[in-house]
Amino acid sequence: MSEKTEKLPIPQLVRQDHVVEFAWPEIAQAGYSLVYHVRLRMLQVLGHDAQGPLLLHQQQFNPAESHLLLPLLRAYPAYCPFNVLVAHFQYETISATATQIARSEQFLQEAREQGTAEQAIRPLRNVLSRVRVRVQPFGLHVVALLEAGYVILLRAPFTQSTASREGR
Repeated sequence: MSEKTEKLPIPQLVRQDHVVEFAWPEIAQAGYSLVYHVRLRMLQVLGHDAQGPLLLHQQQFNPAESHLLLPLLRAYPAYCPFNVLVAHFQYETISATATQIARSEQFLQEAREQGTAEQAIRPLRNVLSRVRVRVQPFGLHVVALLEAGYVILLRAPFTQSTASREGR
């Protein structure tokens, strides 16, 4: 089975064998590519120089981290709402359905009414804290938005001084 590279709009579902390139203007204009390998759960930054492609950085994520990272990346530059993150986390999926998102919204609303919202999302926050640390070398910063969700901010451009050349 061969992998496909494609640029996905936010609402499109992601299949397990895909490689997703995030064509963010800030990254593309600097000559880099941010790529996520769905099956491997691997995020990579690729660049180019006169000798060919460069692997600037890569990081593998565990399944729970992957379930939260992909919707955050797909939402950029907008924020990813809590109900969307909860759906991906609760249903252990990288492509939550509208029904799953609606159920997650209902779950969050019930937790708010019962005063247990913080307890309900604590496991999700714990995983996101690990994601936050793992994406920092990419120049990405995961920021919590009070009672709204999370957003990824691009803090710094990638540099080839951190590049490693595979096989050379």
